[in-house]
Amino acid sequence: MVEDATDAVPYNAVPTSDAGFQEAPLYSSLSVRGFRCLDDFCIEGLGRVNLLVGANNCGKTSILESVLLLSSASPSVVPGLAIRRGESRAITDPDMGRTSYAVDISQLFACHDLTSEVVVSADHCQQDAQARASDEVRLRITDAPYKTPTEGGPPLPFADASLPEVEDGVTLQACWSTAANDFAVPLTARGELLMRSSTVLRRARDHGSGQFIGSNGMTVARVMALLDDVVLSQDEQQVTHALNILEPRVERVASIASERDLSRGGPVGIFVKLKGVEKRVPIGSTGDGMWRMLGIALMLAKAKGGVLLIDEIDSGLHYTVMERMWQMVCEQAAALSVQVFATTHSRDCYESLAAVTKAEAAPTEGVTIQRIEQDRRRAVAISGDAIAIVAERGLEIR
Repeated sequence: MVEDATDAVPYNAVPTSDAGFQEAPLYSSLSVRGFRCLDDFCIEGLGRVNLLVGANNCGKTSILESVLLLSSASPSVVPGLAIRRGESRAITDPDMGRTSYAVDISQLFACHDLTSEVVVSADHCQQDAQARASDEVRLRITDAPYKTPTEGGPPLPFADASLPEVEDGVTLQACWSTAANDFAVPLTARGELLMRSSTVLRRARDHGSGQFIGSNGMTVARVMALLDDVVLSQDEQQVTHALNILEPRVERVASIASERDLSRGGPVGIFVKLKGVEKRVPIGSTGDGMWRMLGIALMLAKAKGGVLLIDEIDSGLHYTVMERMWQMVCEQAAALSVQVFATTHSRDCYESLAAVTKAEAAPTEGVTIQRIEQDRRRAVAISGDAIAIVAERGLEIR
Protein backbone atom coordinates (compact mmCIF):
# COMPACT_ATOMS: atom_id res chain seq x y z
CA MET A 1 0.00 0.00 0.00
CA VAL A 2 1.46 3.36 -1.06
CA GLU A 3 0.70 6.72 0.53
CA ASP A 4 -0.79 9.57 -1.50
CA ALA A 5 2.44 11.54 -1.27
CA THR A 6 4.29 8.89 -3.26
CA ASP A 7 1.47 8.53 -5.76
CA ALA A 8 1.57 12.16 -6.83
CA VAL A 9 4.05 12.96 -9.59
CA PRO A 10 5.02 16.66 -9.67
CA TYR A 11 5.18 18.81 -12.76
CA ASN A 12 8.56 19.01 -14.47
CA ALA A 13 10.31 22.38 -14.41
CA VAL A 14 7.53 24.19 -12.55
CA PRO A 15 8.55 27.72 -11.49
CA THR A 16 8.61 28.60 -7.79
CA SER A 17 6.71 31.70 -6.68
CA ASP A 18 7.98 34.40 -4.33
CA ALA A 19 5.77 32.84 -1.66
CA GLY A 20 7.81 29.64 -1.82
CA PHE A 21 5.39 27.26 -3.52
CA GLN A 22 5.51 25.74 -6.97
CA GLU A 23 3.32 27.50 -9.48
CA ALA A 24 1.71 25.64 -12.38
CA PRO A 25 0.88 27.57 -15.57
CA LEU A 26 -2.73 28.63 -16.09
CA TYR A 27 -4.74 26.64 -18.59
CA SER A 28 -5.97 28.84 -21.45
CA SER A 29 -8.02 26.13 -23.19
CA LEU A 30 -9.22 22.58 -22.54
CA SER A 31 -10.03 19.72 -24.90
CA VAL A 32 -11.78 16.53 -23.75
CA ARG A 33 -12.41 13.45 -25.87
CA GLY A 34 -14.06 10.18 -24.84
CA PHE A 35 -14.47 11.01 -21.13
CA ARG A 36 -17.87 10.16 -19.59
CA CYS A 37 -20.51 12.19 -21.49
CA LEU A 38 -17.89 14.39 -23.17
CA ASP A 39 -17.36 12.64 -26.48
CA ASP A 40 -15.62 15.61 -28.11
CA PHE A 41 -15.66 18.92 -26.25
CA CYS A 42 -13.51 22.02 -25.85
CA ILE A 43 -13.39 25.24 -23.83
CA GLU A 44 -11.37 28.27 -24.89
CA GLY A 45 -10.60 31.62 -23.30
CA LEU A 46 -10.07 30.27 -19.77
CA GLY A 47 -8.90 32.62 -17.04
CA ARG A 48 -7.86 32.62 -13.39
CA VAL A 49 -11.44 32.03 -12.16
CA ASN A 50 -13.89 30.15 -14.39
CA LEU A 51 -17.56 29.54 -13.62
CA LEU A 52 -19.34 26.82 -15.62
CA VAL A 53 -23.08 27.28 -16.04
CA GLY A 54 -25.64 25.09 -17.74
CA ALA A 55 -28.58 22.73 -17.28
CA ASN A 56 -28.45 19.43 -15.42
CA ASN A 57 -26.62 16.58 -17.19
CA CYS A 58 -24.83 18.88 -19.62
CA GLY A 59 -21.40 17.74 -18.41
CA LYS A 60 -20.27 20.46 -15.98
CA THR A 61 -19.08 18.04 -13.29
CA SER A 62 -17.41 15.86 -15.93
CA ILE A 63 -15.44 18.90 -17.07
CA LEU A 64 -14.23 19.44 -13.51
CA GLU A 65 -13.23 15.79 -13.31
CA SER A 66 -11.34 15.98 -16.60
CA VAL A 67 -9.33 18.95 -15.29
CA LEU A 68 -8.61 17.00 -12.10
CA LEU A 69 -7.46 14.00 -14.14
CA LEU A 70 -5.15 16.21 -16.19
CA SER A 71 -3.76 18.49 -13.50
CA SER A 72 -3.06 15.92 -10.79
CA ALA A 73 -0.76 13.66 -12.82
CA SER A 74 -1.32 11.05 -10.10
CA PRO A 75 -2.41 7.39 -10.40
CA SER A 76 -4.77 7.78 -7.45
CA VAL A 77 -6.93 10.19 -9.44
CA VAL A 78 -8.15 7.37 -11.71
CA PRO A 79 -10.10 5.27 -9.15
CA GLY A 80 -10.84 8.44 -7.19
CA LEU A 81 -13.00 9.79 -10.01
CA ALA A 82 -15.21 6.69 -9.91
CA ILE A 83 -15.25 6.44 -6.11
CA ARG A 84 -16.50 10.01 -5.77
CA ARG A 85 -19.63 9.11 -7.75
CA GLY A 86 -20.23 5.85 -5.92
CA GLU A 87 -19.09 3.74 -8.89
CA SER A 88 -17.61 1.00 -6.70
CA ARG A 89 -18.90 -2.06 -4.87
CA ALA A 90 -17.82 -4.31 -2.02
CA ILE A 91 -16.93 -7.95 -2.67
CA THR A 92 -17.00 -10.27 0.36
CA ASP A 93 -15.00 -13.50 0.30
CA PRO A 94 -16.72 -15.85 2.83
CA ASP A 95 -13.87 -18.35 2.72
CA MET A 96 -11.13 -15.80 3.44
CA GLY A 97 -13.29 -13.57 5.64
CA ARG A 98 -12.19 -10.38 3.92
CA THR A 99 -13.72 -7.64 1.82
CA SER A 100 -12.37 -6.34 -1.46
CA TYR A 101 -13.57 -3.36 -3.47
CA ALA A 102 -14.27 -3.23 -7.19
CA VAL A 103 -14.03 0.23 -8.77
CA ASP A 104 -15.86 0.47 -12.10
CA ILE A 105 -13.27 2.17 -14.32
CA SER A 106 -15.46 1.57 -17.39
CA GLN A 107 -17.67 4.46 -16.21
CA LEU A 108 -14.88 6.88 -17.14
CA PHE A 109 -15.05 5.94 -20.82
CA ALA A 110 -17.68 7.35 -23.17
CA CYS A 111 -20.61 4.90 -23.50
CA HIS A 112 -18.65 2.58 -21.16
CA ASP A 113 -16.71 1.51 -24.25
CA LEU A 114 -13.43 -0.06 -23.11
CA THR A 115 -12.16 -0.11 -26.70
CA SER A 116 -12.19 3.70 -26.81
CA GLU A 117 -9.60 6.15 -25.46
CA VAL A 118 -9.85 9.09 -23.07
CA VAL A 119 -7.74 12.10 -24.08
CA VAL A 120 -7.67 15.32 -22.06
CA SER A 121 -5.35 18.13 -23.12
CA ALA A 122 -4.91 21.80 -22.27
CA ASP A 123 -2.88 24.72 -23.59
CA HIS A 124 -1.23 27.19 -21.25
CA CYS A 125 -1.21 30.94 -21.02
CA GLN A 126 2.31 31.62 -22.30
CA GLN A 127 4.05 33.88 -19.81
CA ASP A 128 7.57 33.17 -21.01
CA ALA A 129 9.26 31.26 -23.81
CA GLN A 130 10.54 28.55 -21.49
CA ALA A 131 7.12 27.54 -20.15
CA ARG A 132 5.43 24.33 -21.29
CA ALA A 133 3.01 24.87 -24.16
CA SER A 134 0.48 22.17 -23.22
CA ASP A 135 -0.35 19.17 -21.01
CA GLU A 136 -2.04 15.90 -21.93
CA VAL A 137 -3.27 12.71 -20.31
CA ARG A 138 -4.47 9.53 -22.06
CA LEU A 139 -6.37 6.56 -20.65
CA ARG A 140 -6.79 3.36 -22.63
CA ILE A 141 -7.37 -0.35 -22.15
CA THR A 142 -4.85 -2.71 -23.69
CA ASP A 143 -4.62 -6.47 -24.02
CA ALA A 144 -0.95 -6.52 -23.06
CA PRO A 145 -0.25 -8.84 -20.12
CA TYR A 146 0.30 -6.94 -16.90
CA LYS A 147 3.82 -7.07 -15.47
CA THR A 148 4.25 -6.86 -11.72
CA PRO A 149 6.96 -4.53 -10.33
CA THR A 150 9.19 -7.57 -9.74
CA GLU A 151 8.81 -8.46 -13.43
CA GLY A 152 9.88 -5.02 -14.56
CA GLY A 153 6.44 -3.41 -14.58
CA PRO A 154 5.52 -0.05 -13.02
CA PRO A 155 4.66 0.34 -9.31
CA LEU A 156 1.18 -0.80 -8.27
CA PRO A 157 0.05 1.83 -5.76
CA PHE A 158 -3.33 0.51 -4.68
CA ALA A 159 -4.67 -2.27 -6.92
CA ASP A 160 -4.48 -5.97 -6.15
CA ALA A 161 -3.46 -8.19 -9.07
CA SER A 162 -3.64 -11.36 -7.00
CA LEU A 163 -7.42 -11.40 -6.64
CA PRO A 164 -8.85 -14.25 -8.77
CA GLU A 165 -11.24 -12.02 -10.74
CA VAL A 166 -8.39 -10.15 -12.44
CA GLU A 167 -8.36 -10.96 -16.16
CA ASP A 168 -4.96 -11.67 -17.65
CA GLY A 169 -4.33 -9.26 -20.51
CA VAL A 170 -6.83 -6.52 -19.54
CA THR A 171 -4.73 -3.55 -18.46
CA LEU A 172 -5.57 0.10 -17.91
CA GLN A 173 -2.78 2.43 -18.99
CA ALA A 174 -2.55 6.12 -18.10
CA CYS A 175 0.06 8.43 -19.54
CA TRP A 176 0.59 12.03 -18.40
CA SER A 177 2.85 14.35 -20.36
CA THR A 178 3.93 15.89 -17.04
CA ALA A 179 4.81 12.60 -15.30
CA ALA A 180 8.09 10.74 -15.47
CA ASN A 181 6.45 7.29 -15.78
CA ASP A 182 3.30 5.84 -17.26
CA PHE A 183 0.81 4.08 -15.01
CA ALA A 184 -0.61 0.61 -15.64
CA VAL A 185 -2.97 -1.53 -13.59
CA PRO A 186 -4.74 -4.86 -14.24
CA LEU A 187 -8.54 -4.90 -14.55
CA THR A 188 -11.25 -7.52 -14.59
CA ALA A 189 -13.01 -8.36 -17.84
CA ARG A 190 -15.84 -6.04 -16.68
CA GLY A 191 -13.46 -3.09 -16.49
CA GLU A 192 -13.17 -3.05 -12.71
CA LEU A 193 -10.09 -2.22 -10.68
CA LEU A 194 -9.84 -4.39 -7.55
CA MET A 195 -8.67 -3.15 -4.15
CA ARG A 196 -8.34 -4.97 -0.86
CA SER A 197 -8.38 -2.09 1.60
CA SER A 198 -11.08 0.49 2.34
CA THR A 199 -8.29 2.71 3.66
CA VAL A 200 -6.68 2.76 0.23
CA LEU A 201 -10.13 3.40 -1.24
CA ARG A 202 -10.41 6.56 0.84
CA ARG A 203 -6.90 7.68 -0.02
CA ALA A 204 -7.72 7.50 -3.71
CA ARG A 205 -9.89 10.58 -3.24
CA ASP A 206 -6.89 12.86 -2.71
CA HIS A 207 -4.82 13.91 -5.67
CA GLY A 208 -1.56 15.81 -6.04
CA SER A 209 -1.76 19.39 -7.27
CA GLY A 210 -5.43 19.28 -8.30
CA GLN A 211 -7.97 19.72 -5.49
CA PHE A 212 -11.71 18.94 -5.68
CA ILE A 213 -14.68 19.98 -3.55
CA GLY A 214 -17.83 18.02 -4.33
CA SER A 215 -21.36 19.36 -4.09
CA ASN A 216 -21.80 17.54 -0.74
CA GLY A 217 -18.78 19.20 0.84
CA MET A 218 -15.97 17.44 2.70
CA THR A 219 -15.68 14.93 5.52
CA VAL A 220 -14.62 15.90 9.03
CA ALA A 221 -11.36 13.98 8.52
CA ARG A 222 -10.51 16.05 5.47
CA VAL A 223 -11.34 19.36 7.14
CA MET A 224 -9.38 18.38 10.25
CA ALA A 225 -6.29 17.54 8.18
CA LEU A 226 -6.51 20.84 6.30
CA LEU A 227 -6.95 22.81 9.53
CA ASP A 228 -3.80 21.17 10.89
CA ASP A 229 -1.95 22.39 7.79
CA VAL A 230 -2.92 26.06 8.24
CA VAL A 231 -2.92 26.46 12.04
CA LEU A 232 -0.85 29.43 13.31
CA SER A 233 0.01 30.54 9.78
CA GLN A 234 -1.03 33.36 7.47
CA ASP A 235 -3.33 30.89 5.76
CA GLU A 236 -5.26 30.52 9.02
CA GLN A 237 -5.91 34.27 9.01
CA GLN A 238 -7.26 34.03 5.47
CA VAL A 239 -9.56 31.15 6.48
CA THR A 240 -10.90 33.23 9.38
CA HIS A 241 -11.37 36.17 7.01
CA ALA A 242 -13.48 33.93 4.74
CA LEU A 243 -15.70 32.88 7.65
CA ASN A 244 -16.13 36.53 8.63
CA ILE A 245 -18.03 36.98 5.36
CA LEU A 246 -20.87 35.02 6.94
CA GLU A 247 -20.24 35.71 10.63
CA PRO A 248 -18.13 38.78 11.52
CA ARG A 249 -17.72 37.59 15.12
CA VAL A 250 -15.60 34.53 14.20
CA GLU A 251 -12.12 34.85 15.74
CA ARG A 252 -10.79 31.32 15.24
CA VAL A 253 -11.81 27.88 14.01
CA ALA A 254 -10.45 24.62 15.44
CA SER A 255 -10.89 20.86 15.23
CA ILE A 256 -11.69 18.83 18.34
CA ALA A 257 -12.95 15.78 16.49
CA SER A 258 -12.80 12.28 17.93
CA GLU A 259 -11.92 9.11 16.01
CA ARG A 260 -15.62 8.31 15.78
CA ASP A 261 -16.31 11.63 14.06
CA LEU A 262 -13.73 11.27 11.30
CA SER A 263 -15.76 9.20 8.83
CA ARG A 264 -18.87 11.35 9.14
CA GLY A 265 -19.88 13.77 6.42
CA GLY A 266 -21.21 16.64 8.53
CA PRO A 267 -19.43 19.32 10.55
CA VAL A 268 -19.08 17.23 13.72
CA GLY A 269 -16.12 18.12 15.95
CA ILE A 270 -15.29 21.47 14.29
CA PHE A 271 -15.80 24.58 16.46
CA VAL A 272 -15.52 28.35 16.13
CA LYS A 273 -14.65 31.00 18.69
CA LEU A 274 -17.08 33.92 18.48
CA LYS A 275 -16.23 37.35 19.82
CA GLY A 276 -18.17 38.02 23.03
CA VAL A 277 -19.18 34.37 23.45
CA GLU A 278 -17.26 32.49 26.13
CA LYS A 279 -18.26 28.96 25.11
CA ARG A 280 -16.94 27.47 21.87
CA VAL A 281 -19.65 27.04 19.24
CA PRO A 282 -20.05 24.00 16.94
CA ILE A 283 -19.65 25.24 13.39
CA GLY A 284 -22.83 23.37 12.46
CA SER A 285 -24.78 25.70 14.72
CA THR A 286 -23.81 28.65 12.54
CA GLY A 287 -25.47 27.20 9.42
CA ASP A 288 -24.59 25.16 6.33
CA GLY A 289 -23.04 28.16 4.61
CA MET A 290 -20.26 28.38 7.20
CA TRP A 291 -19.22 24.77 6.55
CA ARG A 292 -19.17 25.41 2.81
CA MET A 293 -17.17 28.62 3.17
CA LEU A 294 -14.68 26.87 5.45
CA GLY A 295 -14.14 24.15 2.87
CA ILE A 296 -13.56 26.65 0.04
CA ALA A 297 -11.08 28.71 2.07
CA LEU A 298 -9.13 25.65 3.25
CA MET A 299 -8.93 24.17 -0.22
CA LEU A 300 -7.75 27.45 -1.74
CA ALA A 301 -4.82 27.29 0.68
CA LYS A 302 -4.23 23.61 -0.13
CA ALA A 303 -4.28 24.27 -3.89
CA LYS A 304 -1.46 26.87 -3.86
CA GLY A 305 0.13 27.05 -7.28
CA GLY A 306 -2.31 24.52 -8.73
CA VAL A 307 -5.97 23.99 -9.58
CA LEU A 308 -9.11 24.07 -7.41
CA LEU A 309 -12.34 22.51 -8.70
CA ILE A 310 -15.62 23.26 -6.89
CA ASP A 311 -18.87 21.54 -7.82
CA GLU A 312 -21.94 23.71 -7.10
CA ILE A 313 -19.91 26.42 -5.41
CA ASP A 314 -23.02 28.19 -4.12
CA SER A 315 -24.33 25.14 -2.25
CA GLY A 316 -25.50 26.21 1.21
CA LEU A 317 -24.83 29.91 0.58
CA HIS A 318 -27.54 32.58 0.60
CA TYR A 319 -27.56 34.89 -2.39
CA THR A 320 -26.81 37.90 -0.14
CA VAL A 321 -23.29 36.64 0.64
CA MET A 322 -22.32 35.34 -2.80
CA GLU A 323 -20.76 38.59 -3.95
CA ARG A 324 -18.44 38.65 -0.93
CA MET A 325 -17.69 34.95 -1.43
CA TRP A 326 -16.60 35.63 -5.01
CA GLN A 327 -14.52 38.59 -3.84
CA MET A 328 -12.68 36.26 -1.45
CA VAL A 329 -12.20 33.57 -4.10
CA CYS A 330 -10.84 36.05 -6.66
CA GLU A 331 -8.49 37.62 -4.12
CA GLN A 332 -7.12 34.33 -2.83
CA ALA A 333 -6.86 32.73 -6.28
CA ALA A 334 -4.68 35.65 -7.41
CA ALA A 335 -2.60 35.73 -4.20
CA LEU A 336 -1.99 31.96 -4.13
CA SER A 337 -1.67 31.43 -7.91
CA VAL A 338 -4.65 29.07 -7.99
CA GLN A 339 -6.75 28.52 -11.10
CA VAL A 340 -10.36 27.98 -10.07
CA PHE A 341 -13.05 26.04 -11.97
CA ALA A 342 -16.52 26.03 -10.40
CA THR A 343 -20.05 25.03 -11.42
CA THR A 344 -23.47 26.42 -10.57
CA HIS A 345 -27.15 26.18 -11.48
CA SER A 346 -27.91 29.50 -9.82
CA ARG A 347 -28.54 32.78 -11.59
CA ASP A 348 -27.71 34.59 -8.33
CA CYS A 349 -24.30 32.92 -8.34
CA TYR A 350 -23.17 34.06 -11.79
CA GLU A 351 -24.75 37.50 -11.39
CA SER A 352 -22.80 37.92 -8.15
CA LEU A 353 -19.56 37.03 -9.95
CA ALA A 354 -20.45 39.48 -12.70
CA ALA A 355 -21.04 42.20 -10.11
CA VAL A 356 -17.63 41.56 -8.54
CA THR A 357 -15.90 42.08 -11.88
CA LYS A 358 -17.26 45.63 -11.95
CA ALA A 359 -15.62 46.60 -8.65
CA GLU A 360 -12.47 48.64 -9.26
CA ALA A 361 -10.57 47.10 -6.33
CA ALA A 362 -11.39 43.51 -7.27
CA PRO A 363 -8.50 41.38 -8.68
CA THR A 364 -10.75 39.96 -11.39
CA GLU A 365 -8.39 39.85 -14.36
CA GLY A 366 -9.02 36.58 -16.14
CA VAL A 367 -12.50 35.89 -14.75
CA THR A 368 -14.75 34.01 -17.19
CA ILE A 369 -18.22 32.51 -17.27
CA GLN A 370 -18.45 29.44 -19.52
CA ARG A 371 -21.86 28.32 -20.74
CA ILE A 372 -22.12 24.55 -21.30
CA GLU A 373 -24.84 23.07 -23.50
CA GLN A 374 -25.51 19.36 -23.84
CA ASP A 375 -25.57 19.19 -27.64
CA ARG A 376 -22.75 21.62 -28.36
CA ARG A 377 -19.10 20.66 -28.70
CA ARG A 378 -17.79 24.04 -27.60
CA ALA A 379 -18.46 26.16 -24.52
CA VAL A 380 -19.62 29.73 -24.95
CA ALA A 381 -17.14 31.97 -23.14
CA ILE A 382 -18.27 35.21 -21.50
CA SER A 383 -15.50 37.44 -20.20
CA GLY A 384 -14.33 41.04 -19.85
CA ASP A 385 -16.94 43.65 -20.75
CA ALA A 386 -19.49 40.95 -21.59
CA ILE A 387 -19.60 39.87 -17.93
CA ALA A 388 -20.39 43.44 -16.89
CA ILE A 389 -23.21 43.54 -19.45
CA VAL A 390 -24.65 40.34 -17.94
CA ALA A 391 -24.80 42.04 -14.55
CA GLU A 392 -26.20 45.31 -15.81
CA ARG A 393 -28.94 43.85 -18.00
CA GLY A 394 -29.82 40.79 -15.93
CA LEU A 395 -29.34 38.48 -18.89
CA GLU A 396 -30.18 34.77 -18.57
CA ILE A 397 -27.17 32.63 -19.52
CA ARG A 398 -27.85 29.33 -17.76
